[in-house]
Amino acid sequence: MSLRALAARAVRTPPGRALLGLAMLAMAGCGYSTGISLAPEHTSIGVEIFGRDGRKAPERGLERELHVELLRATRDLVDADVRRPSEADLVMRGTVTGYRRRAGVRSSGNVQLETGLIVSVEAELWDRAAKKQVAGPLSFTTRVGYTLDALDAEVRARERLLANLADRIVLQLMTGQHVEPQSDAGDPVTVTEAPQGLP
Repeated sequence: MSLRALAARAVRTPPGRALLGLAMLAMAGCGYSTGISLAPEHTSIGVEIFGRDGRKAPERGLERELHVELLRATRDLVDADVRRPSEADLVMRGTVTGYRRRAGVRSSGNVQLETGLIVSVEAELWDRAAKKQVAGPLSFTTRVGYTLDALDAEVRARERLLANLADRIVLQLMTGQHVEPQSDAGDPVTVTEAPQGLP
């Protein structure tokens, strides 16, 4: 008799069903988690829409795009409920402090071939109930280069930059560990930080 037939026969009996139920409970309740765990008193986290310094970061909509990436990174990396900032135990907040395009490379005919973006952000983590800062402020300045071979090259470069930036903000705020930025096109990337505590 095959293993499949034995399993089907065992499920038909009350002891077999009980054993199958116990096995399923054991597998479901193993407690395995891949996210960053919070302190026991913190079970949820919220992400405010970051502010924007209009003089240094005139690009409209950037803070909304960053917010989407910060929510994704928080859900992916932190083992906690993501809630509205007004209901969460911990709240991530910050400001986009800079956005500019850098010069880049031009051909001998003065045609621009390559350029880049430079984005600066400050971020911190707050305990909402205690009204105190538990991590940060962290300051990030990130550069990404891209070639001008497609109409949406800047949009795609900005998406990559913001996704990477959001991952680093979440990881560094939650762990206090420096996370080396990823750079494409060999463009230099710099990060400065001044952690002042952990959640």
